[in-house]
Amino acid sequence: MTAPDWVPPLSAGTRTVPTGRWFDAVQVPSLTSAYVLGRLDGRSGPVVEVQEHGVVRWFVGPRMAAGWPRLPGVRVLGHGHYVAIPPAEWCASPTEGGPPIRWLVPPRGSCLTNADALREALAATLLAPAPLGARRA
Repeated sequence: MTAPDWVPPLSAGTRTVPTGRWFDAVQVPSLTSAYVLGRLDGRSGPVVEVQEHGVVRWFVGPRMAAGWPRLPGVRVLGHGHYVAIPPAEWCASPTEGGPPIRWLVPPRGSCLTNADALREALAATLLAPAPLGARRA
């Protein structure tokens, strides 16, 4: 299956895409993403990491995250925002010295994550009591 039209071809490099048309973006700190991906346990759609800003972005359907309760460190980017989208081929791991923006979870299908599953995983990660002596993500 091919990626959606808003994912640029390799020859184009990164493309700036408006949110709210094809998707809303849900942005969290990169450190938090590892915990959230673990809680999603294979239910995550593609995820973009912007290494220079230390954030990752999931993509959900337009307006699907608009009414979410506030969660610490979570930013919902709906209509009126823009995000950078890398080509599908930019998937190098951090240890490979990949591009500054890359797919942490490669694009496939619609590139959308189920908004309810993502909200539940974020809430479980960010609102759960931290184990004694552990740092919060």
